[in-house]
Amino acid sequence: GKGKKYPALFIAPGTGLGISFVSRRFNSSILVFPTEAGHCPFAPSTEEEFKFLNFLKKKKKIGSWENALSGKGLSLWYEFFSGKKLSPQEIT
Repeated sequence: GKGKKYPALFIAPGTGLGISFVSRRFNSSILVFPTEAGHCPFAPSTEEEFKFLNFLKKKKKIGSWENALSGKGLSLWYEFFSGKKLSPQEIT
C-alpha cells in the first residue's frame, strides 16, 4: 500500500509459523520471499520464557519460534501454565 516502508516482514501464525520478507522493486511491484524463519531457535528473554524453553526440552520439542508462536505454541503454552493438554481449537 501507499506509504508502506520496505523492506518489511510478514508474520502469519497458524498451524505453523509463516514468515516472509517483503520488498518493493524499482517498478513498484512487491516481491515476497518465503523463508523457514519459523524454525529459528526460540530466544527467551525473561525467566518465564526460559522456563518455557526448558519445558519444551523436557517434552523433547524443538525450541523454535514455531513452537512458541503458532497453534502448536498455543497448546504448549497452555500446557506449560495449566498442566492440561488441549488442542488450539479447544483453547480458543
